[in-house]
Amino acid sequence: MKIVLMRHGRPILHLEALKNKRKSPAETGAVIRDYEFSELDPKQQLPVASVDIANACTITYSSSMHRAIGSVQMLDLANDVTIHGCFAESAHPYLNWRWPKLKFFTWCFLFRLAWFMGFAKNGEAISTARDRAQISADRLAQAAQNERAVLLLGHGFMNHLIATKLKQQGWKKTSVSGRDYWSYIVLEKTK
Repeated sequence: MKIVLMRHGRPILHLEALKNKRKSPAETGAVIRDYEFSELDPKQQLPVASVDIANACTITYSSSMHRAIGSVQMLDLANDVTIHGCFAESAHPYLNWRWPKLKFFTWCFLFRLAWFMGFAKNGEAISTARDRAQISADRLAQAAQNERAVLLLGHGFMNHLIATKLKQQGWKKTSVSGRDYWSYIVLEKTK
C-alpha cells in the first residue's frame, strides 16, 4: 500500500518574492489571507517526477483550497478526484498589530513557531489541525486498503501533520522529494 502526499503547485502570489519586504504583523496577516485564495501560476513547469508519481496513483484526493484544486487540474486528474476540507492547510495565525515592521518571512517564522506552542489568534489552533490530520490520515489509510496507490494534493504543514499521523499507524516514509511546490512524501505499508 502506498500514499503520496504532494504539495500544491506554485501560486501566482509567490511568497518567496516578499520574504525580505518589511511588514507589520497585520500586513503579514493580509498577505497570508491573500495567499490562501491565490490561484496557481499558469506559466509554471510541472516537475516530471511529480507528474509521474501522480499518474502512478489509482485514486486522488485534494484539499478544498484553490491552489490544491488547481494543481489537480494542472495534473489533468480533475475528472476523478475527491475534494474535502479536512485536507486544507491550517489557517496561519497572526497579530493585528501595525508595528513593528520586520521582514515578512521573520513574522511568518515567528507566528508558525508560536503556533506550535499554542498561539492561534486569527488562525486555527494546532490541536484542531492535528485532529483534522488524524481524520485525513484515517481516510487516506482506508482508501489505500483498496487501491494500489493513493495521491493527496495538499499543503506543506498539513501534509507534514498527516505524515506524522500515518507514521504513528505503522506507515514508513520511503521517499521525500523536498519542500518546494510539487514536492511529495511517499509512505508505504504492507497489508
